[in-house]
Amino acid sequence: MSSKIVARRGILFLALAALLFAHRGVSVAEGAPVGFIKELDRTVMVTRGGREIELVQGSEINAFDIIKTGLMGYAMIQLIDGTIIELALNSEAHIVDVAFSPDAARLNIGINRGDIRLRTGSIGLKNKSGISITTPRSVITASNCELIFSIGREAEAVNIVWMPKGPEVNVLNVNTGSLLKVKRSQVAILTDIDNNMTVSDIIEEGAAEETR
Repeated sequence: MSSKIVARRGILFLALAALLFAHRGVSVAEGAPVGFIKELDRTVMVTRGGREIELVQGSEINAFDIIKTGLMGYAMIQLIDGTIIELALNSEAHIVDVAFSPDAARLNIGINRGDIRLRTGSIGLKNKSGISITTPRSVITASNCELIFSIGREAEAVNIVWMPKGPEVNVLNVNTGSLLKVKRSQVAILTDIDNNMTVSDIIEEGAAEETR
C-alpha cells in the first residue's frame, strides 16, 4: 500500500472520528477508534480483547489497546486530537482513556516500559491538566508539552523536552506520595533505591520552537 493512500486514509479517519467525538462529548468506549499507526518499522503488536494482533501502517488504534514494539520495532501513533506517541524498540504503551469534544478534553495513557516520546495535540492546548500519564513509579499531569520517557527495571526518567515557558509538569511518586514540579529543560529521575525522586536541569537543550 502506498504512503499516499495511507495518508489519505489517515486524514479521512481523523475527520470522521473528530465528528464522532464532537457528538459524544464523553470518554470513548472500549474498542472505539482513537487514532492510527502513522509510521511503523519491523514488528509492532497490539493486545486487544485478549488477542494479540500484528499492526501495519494505517492500522486503527482503539481505546484500551496495549501497543508493543519488538526488539527492533518502532511505531508512531497519531491520536484523534493530533497527539503523537512514538515507541522505540521494546516499548509498551496503553491507551486508557480519551475524550475530545467541545465539552471534554482528556487523555490518559499508561507507559509500561521502554523509550517513548509524547507530543501533545489539541487536548493539551484545551485543558491545562488534561494529559495524564501513568508509569510503574509515577503519575504525570501535564498540558501542552513534549515529553520523553525512559522506563527501565530499576529506574525511570521523564524528560521535559518542550513546553511553554512558565507552566510545569507535575510528577507524583506513587510509592511515597511526594510531588515534584518539573519545568521545561528539566528531567525527573525516579529510582527504586529508597524510592528516590530527583529533578535535574538538562545540560544541552535542543533547539525547540518557542511556539507551536
